[in-house]
Amino acid sequence: MKLDVMKLFKNLFGNTRTSESGSEQELKEDSNNLFVNPELFLDQNHPEKTLIESNPTQIQKFVEKNLELEGYKQGFDMACKDFLENKLMEIKNEFRYLIDQEIDFKKSELFNLKNNLIEIGDLSEPLSEKLKLRIERTMEIISQLEHQKELSVSDEGWVMKPLRSYKRGYVKGFEAFYDAPDWMLENQLFNPKTKLSC
Repeated sequence: MKLDVMKLFKNLFGNTRTSESGSEQELKEDSNNLFVNPELFLDQNHPEKTLIESNPTQIQKFVEKNLELEGYKQGFDMACKDFLENKLMEIKNEFRYLIDQEIDFKKSELFNLKNNLIEIGDLSEPLSEKLKLRIERTMEIISQLEHQKELSVSDEGWVMKPLRSYKRGYVKGFEAFYDAPDWMLENQLFNPKTKLSC
């Protein structure tokens, strides 16, 4: 029986007492005679390299949105300091709303991660460590979002880009209206060079 086990190991692992040059030569011979049956594969085509696209959050979409054109149109149609201030406040409020939604989502995610960590316990140390890292990262993101919300009160942080973009467009639209020749403004609701009242 002992010999049968030894033969089985020799068949599975080969003769371990061969010299290195002998084993290298066997590998070279085997690699030249390799044949893989193509029927083993469902798809004969090579895999395509695709880039993984990150799914931007609503906050990222909002911050990257170009509000300059909207500001230009509204500045051309209605130039009023109160209107501009109200619109800028509306942009800040929308930003804060999106921040609050993201914070709520991250807090829910944090709660689930902590529950998973409790359920796993000492079962798997590597998995526990990964969960702890994700919990730590989620807490950092929540802290960063809360900080951006605080900065938005003074028009700083991430909200600064959309605010400046809108205001820049609004001023350009306002200037374009007053620089436009009268014949271009004849189809306005009121007299030329008269803006809509706020």
